[in-house]
Amino acid sequence: MHIVFTGGWVGLVVGMCILGLSAAFGSDPGFALTCYEVMRRFGVAIPIFALGSIFTGLVLSAVTPWGLVRYWWTITKAVLALATIVTAVMLGGSWREQAIVLLEAHFPAAPGSSAAWLLVGSSVAHLLMLAAATVISVDKPWGTTPRGRVRRTTARRS
Repeated sequence: MHIVFTGGWVGLVVGMCILGLSAAFGSDPGFALTCYEVMRRFGVAIPIFALGSIFTGLVLSAVTPWGLVRYWWTITKAVLALATIVTAVMLGGSWREQAIVLLEAHFPAAPGSSAAWLLVGSSVAHLLMLAAATVISVDKPWGTTPRGRVRRTTARRS
């Protein structure tokens, strides 16, 4: 389930990137508005997949030897997931709404407005953070935390 939720989250963020780029490069305000409306609907689904990914990740950390704080890669992955969610909530939604307001006011440069490019930039940043989390999950770099070393030493003595 963790892979399903995370894959869905990544897919939605890729869709947000494509829609944002289509709106920013488009010359038709109606098309750009449609892209933003679809992005708004994606924005409803993203929290479901993001929270599902975090919840299943926490469950996996509780029932597998990896744990949540035994390895640096698990901590880093959790921080990346939370940072993606926080920045999406704080930035992405407001920039999308700002781009829509500019379009509805028929601002001449609305399809390529700064709000449109900020929205694209945030989507690309989120995609990069999720890609980094995926690479970290596969590579598992950096070894154990001090807590993980203590637990490993204790397990050897038993």
